[in-house]
Amino acid sequence: TVEFDAAAPETHTEVVRAAFAGGDIDVALVAFGLLGDNEVAWTDVDAAVQLAQVNYTAAVSVGVALGKRMTEQGHGSIVALSSVAGE
Repeated sequence: TVEFDAAAPETHTEVVRAAFAGGDIDVALVAFGLLGDNEVAWTDVDAAVQLAQVNYTAAVSVGVALGKRMTEQGHGSIVALSSVAGE
């Protein structure tokens, strides 16, 4: 088990490194996010930024770190799950 905080992108590369410490990984599942409140997010800058950072930026950060590591090992697949809530 590796602790992960989507809101801390500065840790994502290290988290991925730690996940691969036991050897190659064939499939990585990227599935996390915040539902949030759309009405609040339209008017509250902090709420909107938090949703964007977790639901978009973090997924990109983790995906790039996973892709780099899988390229280095020469194989692997990334499954990214999303939600209509992201719209």
